[in-house]
Amino acid sequence: MNIFLDFDDTLFHTAHFREDMKKVFKDCGVNEELFQSTYESVKKTFASGKIRTYDFDQHIREIVKRSSVKEESIRERVDIFLQNAGEYFFDDAIDFCVSMRSVGASIYIVSYGTSNFQKKKVMASGIGKYVEGLCVGDIDKGKEIQNILSLSDEVISWFVEDRIEHIQSVKEKNPSVQTILLKRTEGRYEDDMNIFCDFEAHDMEEAKEIIMSITK
Repeated sequence: MNIFLDFDDTLFHTAHFREDMKKVFKDCGVNEELFQSTYESVKKTFASGKIRTYDFDQHIREIVKRSSVKEESIRERVDIFLQNAGEYFFDDAIDFCVSMRSVGASIYIVSYGTSNFQKKKVMASGIGKYVEGLCVGDIDKGKEIQNILSLSDEVISWFVEDRIEHIQSVKEKNPSVQTILLKRTEGRYEDDMNIFCDFEAHDMEEAKEIIMSITK
């Protein structure tokens, strides 16, 4: 069995992480207004269709343009902050990976991000030791999963994700993959189920129960 997992808002408490990162910027001299205005402008600039994403490098450039803050100072402090990225997993995230691997599942992280910052964050979290593969970048999740499945002998595959657009891409390109829309109360999005979602769960424990009940 293959299980493909989104990272942000699925395994990783991104909202909490972002709030703490905002404090790091504040310590470097970036006030709340400057952080938020530049953050929003970067999210808009790097939108891809309906999927908005964050480009850390562009964010830094925008802040430096609008203030006297030194780029090196922010980067150094954020690199230190990233060393603790493993603290931001949801309580059920690692338990899910360990439990599913114990029954023979192969787990892959498929995470969308337009800058090297996303890769650094995922790698710094330590999730790599709990999974078979990490696919992070400006990728089409449907195509990425299609590529992995073409090299796999596994018949049963699952995809757990909190964004409808990614679920649609995966389901259209890989109709046999069972999809679970994850709707955490702590999540940043409120997408509703559509024809591309086979199941809905509110945390990874519920997702595990769904997977085990169907594949046992």
